[in-house]
Formats: sequence, C-alpha cells, structure tokens
Amino acid sequence: MAHTAQRHARRWTCAALIASMALFPTVGWAQGEADAPVEDNNDVQRVEELSAKGTDAFRAGRYKEAIGAFEQAYAITPVANLLYNIALCYEKLNDLDNAHAYYKRFIVAPDANADVRSTALARMDEIDQLRRNKAVDPLQGGGPGGGGGEKKTPPKDNTWMNAGLITGGTGLALLGAGAVFGVLTISDTDDFDNSRDPVEKARAKDDATQKALVADVFYGLGAAALITGGIFIIMDLTQGQEEAPPEAGASVRPMIAPDGAGAMVEFSF
Repeated sequence: MAHTAQRHARRWTCAALIASMALFPTVGWAQGEADAPVEDNNDVQRVEELSAKGTDAFRAGRYKEAIGAFEQAYAITPVANLLYNIALCYEKLNDLDNAHAYYKRFIVAPDANADVRSTALARMDEIDQLRRNKAVDPLQGGGPGGGGGEKKTPPKDNTWMNAGLITGGTGLALLGAGAVFGVLTISDTDDFDNSRDPVEKARAKDDATQKALVADVFYGLGAAALITGGIFIIMDLTQGQEEAPPEAGASVRPMIAPDGAGAMVEFSF
C-alpha cells in the first residue's frame, strides 16, 4: 500500500512538471491509475529535461527536434499533454495526417484535460476541412504553420487563335469560290466571242457579267476574311495569358437578287 501511494505521488509530480511547460494553457489533470508508473526520481528528472528541451526547440521553430524530445518523454511517462504537443509540432510542419493522428490519441487519453480536449477536437475539424479543400481544389496549398503549395499555371486560352484560323479558312474558301466563278466567266466570254447567233451572244454576255460580279464579291469577301483572321491570330499572340474574348467566327450565306447573285459573310466577335 505504501509503495503504491509513493508510486502515485511520483506520477503526479512528473505530470505537474510537464504541465508547467506544456504548449497549451492548462494546469489540471484527470485523476486515475497511471498507465506507466514512474519508478524513481530519475524518471521524473529525465521527463522534465526532455520536456524543457522540446519546448525550447518548439519556440525556436525546430519542430522535428521538439517531436523527438516529446516522444522520448512520452516513452518514459505517457502523459496526454505530450501527445498534444507532438500533434502541434506536426501541424506546424504541415504534416496534417500525423497531426490529426496525435490529436486523436490525445482526445482518447484518460488524463487529457477537458478544456484542451475541446481545443484538440476543433483542431481536428480544421484539419479535416483543409483536407477536403485540397481534394476539391488541387491548386490550393498550405496549412497551419506550413507554406502554400506550388500553384500550377492555368492553360492558355486559344479562343482568338481558333477564331483566326476559322476566319482565315473561310477567307480561303471564298477566294476559291471566286476563282471558280472567274473561270466560268472566262468560259462565257469565250462563248460570246465564238457565237454568231445574236441571242446566244446576248445570253453569254449576261452570264459572263453576272458570274464576274459573283467572282468579284467572293474575292472581296475572301480577302476581308483573310485579313480579319490574321488580326485574330495577332491578337492571340500579343495578349498571351490575358482573359479570352467571347467566341468569334464567320459564316457565309448565299445571296440571290433579281439582277444577280452573290454571298454575304457575317462576322461575330
């Protein structure tokens, strides 16, 4: 009986020493049987030294060294405060998995302070939220006491380039159509020159005039489309990563009038 009482007294003496240097504001300890009794005063002194070493290392920002000291102290005397301190060090290192694990061990420890248990629960909730944010947004980095993660460069928006290629391609198609009507105009002109029938000559002349007009329209629209496409491409090359404009493009519609035929190009930008 006397030996048990002496063992308990040593246990609570060691706990009081650690509480005075703990990295959170608490002085109260739960009563109960110790998980690992302190055998002699040398253990008390050793735990006190390791706790002081860990506290100094923590304040100097040497969190890995602090973890080592607190773990050694916990191996001698498993006091819950040490688990909280280890968790806090891991959180400062942005090692959220280990921080969460040690907070959980502190919470379930029988000698954990009730007020600090609430603080540990809040820290675990915050770590869980940080994990969820990282899962949703991989560009987001950082955490308690840690630096932000490297952000990835967003891909370039090629809207202007695509619009330029489409519009330029439309211009080439229009020029091709103009060339076709130009060839037809030459054919009708030859028919006009070779015909001896006044009616056929009049028909060939009218056909040649209309087709020449259509060819000129296609040539003009094709040239305009090529110039516009080139402008779009230059805008893409000069603006780089700037915000992309609305989608641009061109559409061609045939146009037939009583006195001739042609085409109409609509540009949207």
